[in-house]
Amino acid sequence: MLTEFLNRLFSFNGKLELKTPAYQDVLAGDVKEVEQPVIKPKYDDPEIAIIDKYFGPLTDGMIIEVSLEDMRAILPKSRRKSDAYKGLVNRIKALGVQLRVASHYESKLNVCKERKDKSK
Repeated sequence: MLTEFLNRLFSFNGKLELKTPAYQDVLAGDVKEVEQPVIKPKYDDPEIAIIDKYFGPLTDGMIIEVSLEDMRAILPKSRRKSDAYKGLVNRIKALGVQLRVASHYESKLNVCKERKDKSK
C-alpha cells in the first residue's frame, strides 16, 4: 500500500520515474557544449575499408583482379591459399564489386596460355 501511494505521488501515468542528472532541466543562461558528430567509417568491415583504400573507391560493376601474393601483402591471412579470401570476395560482391584472387597455380596457367597464344 505504501508503494502504491509513493507511485501515485511521484509518478507520471502511474509509473515511478527516477530523474537522473541527464534528465534535469537546463536553466536559462547555462551553456552546454555541442557534441561533435561522430564520423562513421565508410565501411563497417575493416577489410573492405583496406581494399577501398588500396584500390580506390569501390563502385558498382568494378572488377578487381589481384594475384594471391599481392593480396597477401595487402591483407595477410594465416592460410596461404586463395580460398582464404572467399568470405571477403562474397562481402565485396554484395557491394556490386567483383574481386578475383588468382592463386599461384592459376597465375602460372595464364602465363602458359599467353605463351602458347604468342607462339601461334
